[in-house]
Amino acid sequence: MKKYDVVKLMKLSQKSIENNLYEGAIGVVIENEGTNLKVLFCNQYNEGDYAFVMVSENDLKVLNDNVDSEIRDFFSEKLSKFNLKEKGFKTKNYNAYDVVELLVDKYASCGVYKGDVGVIMDDVAVNDCVLVDFGRLDENNNFLGDCVLVNTKDIRVLK
Repeated sequence: MKKYDVVKLMKLSQKSIENNLYEGAIGVVIENEGTNLKVLFCNQYNEGDYAFVMVSENDLKVLNDNVDSEIRDFFSEKLSKFNLKEKGFKTKNYNAYDVVELLVDKYASCGVYKGDVGVIMDDVAVNDCVLVDFGRLDENNNFLGDCVLVNTKDIRVLK
């Protein structure tokens, strides 16, 4: 495998598990050190989250080994400005349709308050935020609340 090949993680090693990677994660080879590769993985469950991890070539499958020179130039330019320290994905501690409680009052402008209960609407986060439906009926059957984009740090999953 060579630099800028697009790869898929096919087998989890202990290091992959420790970095919260999952089978099927897609990445780009950034450095080739023999049979070990430094790969920049994108987290499909939290857009904007990435992992930069050393992975064995045996754990990967090449999806595209003929990357266009324009894409190579793009990666080369962008990565030269990016501090690629080794790190894993953030932990995913929620799923679509989990019932959650709001832990803070910073969403009051959206009509939801600390202690309100809602339902996560999707498995995918964007920059650590998920869409939560806080809709409910009052005692007169009037609909209250709304779907609000909430940081995952500001909610807890109710059992």
